[in-house]
Amino acid sequence: MCTRVFNNRDEAYLTTARNMDWKTQLPTSIYTFKSGLKKYALDGKESEELTNWHWTSKYSSI
Repeated sequence: MCTRVFNNRDEAYLTTARNMDWKTQLPTSIYTFKSGLKKYALDGKESEELTNWHWTSKYSSI
């Protein structure tokens, strides 16, 4: 079972939360990413020349 909470009353602060309601404890990890982090991804196309997508995060995230 999974419990979800949505807060959409304030458009400037939209939030979503989720809780995994399991009987037994699951091994989990929490990662944090700071704003200004440079990120890279491949385009996924199979070709001799891979194109990288890149961006810099505007916000921090968990």
